[in-house]
Amino acid sequence: MLNKSLTLITENYGDRNLPVATIHNNMGLSFKDQGLYDQALNNYNLALEIREEFLDSAHPDVIAIKHNIGQLYYDKGDKEQAMKYFNYNLESLNKNEGN
Repeated sequence: MLNKSLTLITENYGDRNLPVATIHNNMGLSFKDQGLYDQALNNYNLALEIREEFLDSAHPDVIAIKHNIGQLYYDKGDKEQAMKYFNYNLESLNKNEGN
């Protein structure tokens, strides 16, 4: 269903928009649940790249994808890489709290 949705949206609206980013994030979640970490990471990174084109780096949707990427690295056993994403999110949240 996600592939069909992605095809329909990209055919009608192009491949650089927030709904496409959401589909890639959801595909990443699905691949991660299946243990297909490389495919998950590819989809997460594409979702992140698209969302960062439209949203501020501290936007909750950007932070959510960075959390998903951090969680993927954590699940793979790469705690150091996971902490980079988790710490980035903490810094972003702390900056927002000060505004």
